[in-house]
Amino acid sequence: MPTMGKVFLGVDPGSYWGWAFTKDGEQQAYGSGRMIGLKDFETQIAVLSKDVAGIITCRAMGPHAQVTRYHAAMAGVVELYCEKNDIPYFDIADSTMRKVVIGKGNAKKPEVMDFLKIDNEHAADAMVAALYIAKLHTE
Repeated sequence: MPTMGKVFLGVDPGSYWGWAFTKDGEQQAYGSGRMIGLKDFETQIAVLSKDVAGIITCRAMGPHAQVTRYHAAMAGVVELYCEKNDIPYFDIADSTMRKVVIGKGNAKKPEVMDFLKIDNEHAADAMVAALYIAKLHTE
């Protein structure tokens, strides 16, 4: 299924979170912010998801309970929003996406940021997610 004209949104949930868009499999825009509350986050997702063909979140990894809690809550908001608005939703492990996009599943944050030329770790993770989902739709 070709990505011609399709826009995908990648979201890296957490207390600091990132978002990124791809169009036609190419990097477009990205950014990050601090988690304020789930209601505000849902509003931001609604704004960001206008005209997207799919949304993907980075799956939580690591031992930090607070980050995992934020991630689970935020991923739930994204998934529910997608269900309500009939938008395809994916939740994939970072290592899987990094392997496909960068060629190295165990790439560290600085390597990811350098590869993508993005100076924000949350936006870089979100861009990997958006590029991953765009790549899935080209095969």
